[in-house]
Order: sequence, then C-alpha cells, then structure tokens
Amino acid sequence: MTARRRKVLKFLVLAAIVVLLTRLSWGAENCCPKGSVFCPMPTRPAVPAKQPRAHVQTVRPLLSVALVRITDRNGRILSGSGTLIWKSKGRAIVLTCSHNLRGAVGSPIVIFHGGHSLTANILKTDTLRDLAVLEIRAPDIEPMQLADVVPRIRQP
Repeated sequence: MTARRRKVLKFLVLAAIVVLLTRLSWGAENCCPKGSVFCPMPTRPAVPAKQPRAHVQTVRPLLSVALVRITDRNGRILSGSGTLIWKSKGRAIVLTCSHNLRGAVGSPIVIFHGGHSLTANILKTDTLRDLAVLEIRAPDIEPMQLADVVPRIRQP
C-alpha cells in the first residue's frame, strides 16, 4: 500500500469516527424533523440541568454536519448523517455511512443546518468499512476540521 493510500485511508477512518461520535452524542431526544433520529441542530445543555443556570451552555450546531436523504426501491425515505470534509473550486465532499445508501435509487439529497439542500453524486462506497463519499456543489459552510492525531477519551 502506497503512502498516499495510507494517508487517504487514515483520513477517511478519522472522518468516519467523527460522524459516528456526532451521531452517538446527539441521541434521539433532540430529533428533528419529527420522528427522525438525526438532528443537525442539537440544543440540549452541555452540562447537567442540576447545575446553576449561569453554568448551562447550549451545544452549538456543527454546521458541517448534514442530513443525507435518499429514496429506496419501495419508495421509503432513508436518512442518515453526513459530514462535509472537503471543499475546493465549487465542489465539496460529504462523508457518510454506506448502509445509508443500501437499496437506494436516485441521487441523495444533502441537507445542511438551516435547511440548505443540495443534490449529491455518489462517488464511491466501501461496504467493508461502511463508508460512502458523496460529491456536492460547494456550500457556504466550512468543512469539518479533522485532528492530526486520534483524540483520547474526554479530550476536548
């Protein structure tokens, strides 16, 4: 495996970890639209409600996190999360889970915070690693900043 491939694979794995941690940290109690288990605009307190009011902060939305929607063969709408990880010269890349696209027909729609939606092209899927790469027109949103090192538990 070449050094370039190792670097790209490391980047994709770190991005997948970010997507997974984001989905796990929001939980179903902050869902929108109604009935969905994904919300690009979490608003739960960052500290327990038992703390004095002065210490309570709301979690700011991650603008680079998006909702990915697509229709399956039976006409059902499938949805999952995606993360804007790169943009340049009018194009952008969104990383999502490949199981979100399983059995899908048509093009996925990527919906960012505030309702801004874009039609995506599926560039590549990797079912072994459960990753999918989508290409969209570059939105007015900055991509997710990825760390140079793997973060430790409870590391800010």
